Amino acid sequence: MIGQMKIGRHAKDQILKEVVSFANAYGGVLVLGIEEDSDEKPPAAKAISAIPKCEELAERFRIIFRDRVEPKLPSCDIFAVLTSESDDGVVVFRIPSRSRLAPHRVKGTWICPIRRWDRSEEMSMREIQDMTLNVSRGLERLDKRLRDRAARFEQEFERLTSPDDAYGIRITAFPVGDDIRLPTICRPYFKLVEGLSTPSVTVARQLPDQEPTVVEGLVNLHCIGQYGWSPQLRAVRSRPGHDLPDSDYEGYLEIHCDGLVEFGWLCMIGELTQRPLYSDYVLREFANVICWADTLRRYADSGRLEYAVQAAIHVTGNEILVVPGSNADWGSSAAERSYRLAGRLPRGVTPMPRYALDDVSDAGAMLSTLEHDLCNAVGKAFADNTLGRFEVRYEQG
Repeated sequence: MIGQMKIGRHAKDQILKEVVSFANAYGGVLVLGIEEDSDEKPPAAKAISAIPKCEELAERFRIIFRDRVEPKLPSCDIFAVLTSESDDGVVVFRIPSRSRLAPHRVKGTWICPIRRWDRSEEMSMREIQDMTLNVSRGLERLDKRLRDRAARFEQEFERLTSPDDAYGIRITAFPVGDDIRLPTICRPYFKLVEGLSTPSVTVARQLPDQEPTVVEGLVNLHCIGQYGWSPQLRAVRSRPGHDLPDSDYEGYLEIHCDGLVEFGWLCMIGELTQRPLYSDYVLREFANVICWADTLRRYADSGRLEYAVQAAIHVTGNEILVVPGSNADWGSSAAERSYRLAGRLPRGVTPMPRYALDDVSDAGAMLSTLEHDLCNAVGKAFADNTLGRFEVRYEQG
């Protein structure tokens, strides 16, 4: 710091280089305000050396990173942590995973840094070219995988009694990079490999001036995952307790060795007033999928790997009624309110925008965004105090 709390040019360049090198590698965290023990090789953290006005400093760095990194970092958390009752503390820079827009360079120095072991080094031109090609191929691979899953989901309708009068929910999560390559995830007797266990997920909706309510899902209602896992080609699949060739509903949860997680649910429409699509079911299963994705990347030791999550609703009948809330509200004032907010989706496929999963602690905000997107898709728009906010808690089993 120089003068009146200005940041010196050398300090800007060094901090930009260190943080951008994480984005070009596999993510990482840099903390300003830590005294190092220089006797250690490499130097190790020794004690907190608090920085004055750390919140103001964090805001200045947000502007610096916005203006001096090209292309802009899609995910970079910069925040202050106070260590005293005054405004002294540390500043934390967090890059959750390798950026899907890498390689990034620092304006002014025009270098593309990358993290290697405990050092930030400049990338060679060949490395920059290779990374650019690999990122492009990774995004193409992602797009192709999601297209293939959408086409495959259409085939699931053939299991229903009347495939032409049904709707389906598909939620697919797939890693943006090419970092998960598991040899197998299935063991004999319909079990997952040791160390990969079903996460326990709880989703709560909070409306203003009301007690939180638990959001129920289809996995729990139809026991998906409780009847074991069937081996597939480099994957496992769990289905409801029934195994009938023709049925009024069909569901599954699939986990693949390349990191893909997918939930699918199909149901006969019948009378629209009897079998609408409740938004809570979409939200709860979306939360299940992202928690499964986080469990899988932790198991693969790729905890900072970014996932792309896609949700889509397929309708083979004329239309489907979409109702906020769940059928647990039947007979209550909440049910009457939900039906006043209902809308309809026409025949065809309605894909939601693609969502990025970095930190699973952001799951509640992702659900809020998804519910607003779902309402917009049926021609509705509501304020947060109408739809509420979400909290997602999960434990790895």
